[in-house]
Amino acid sequence: MTRLGRRSGMSPDTQRVRRASGSFGEPDCRLTHERLVLRSDLMRMSAKARTRVVSVVVVAGLAYASVAASSGGEGVRRCRPDQLRGSAGLQGATGSQLGGVLLTNRARTPCVLPATPPRVSLTWRSRRLAVRQLAFPRGWLDSEYPRGSRRMGLLPPGQSTYVVLQWWNWCGPRPWGRGYFRGVVEVRLPGTSRSVVARLLEVAAPYCNAPPSTLRVSGFLRPA
Repeated sequence: MTRLGRRSGMSPDTQRVRRASGSFGEPDCRLTHERLVLRSDLMRMSAKARTRVVSVVVVAGLAYASVAASSGGEGVRRCRPDQLRGSAGLQGATGSQLGGVLLTNRARTPCVLPATPPRVSLTWRSRRLAVRQLAFPRGWLDSEYPRGSRRMGLLPPGQSTYVVLQWWNWCGPRPWGRGYFRGVVEVRLPGTSRSVVARLLEVAAPYCNAPPSTLRVSGFLRPA
């Protein structure tokens, strides 16, 4: 116990509290040391915070560089319709025709797929069917497909991406008669004017239960 403690009859803990509150003018070396340690800790925390900020900036810069490259810079370019080969298939599923288009990169270099879904049309002998394109309901792809809605960004050479299609309620004319709809699926990538063409074989057009006719289209997904 210090001389002041002996005179006042206060315990060391009480003296420390009084000194910290400014009641005593007499300095306490232990409290000064604690303040220095606290200041050092704060300085180290600030350094860590600065490191985190720098890391965020670096990651953001890399992301920006990736986007710049995919948009036609010196890096990987966007996928072009002429470097993709398409194959399509649909089959009956609870009143609709469900399936999709498999797009394969036949070039020798990788390409970047768009982040938004393509524009898909159904045609019969160069005549486009009056079908309204829609997105799939939220969570539907995750519940129906093993890989769900995992979008594919980079398409390496020889690899494929899958666009899920679901055709509902064909209420228009049937120039193909009572047989199968052996039409064409045209997939137009965002930002391009040309399409990837894929032929359908032996597809029965869905019945007209509740017009209008719709076509649900997913983004570019990883094949199941």
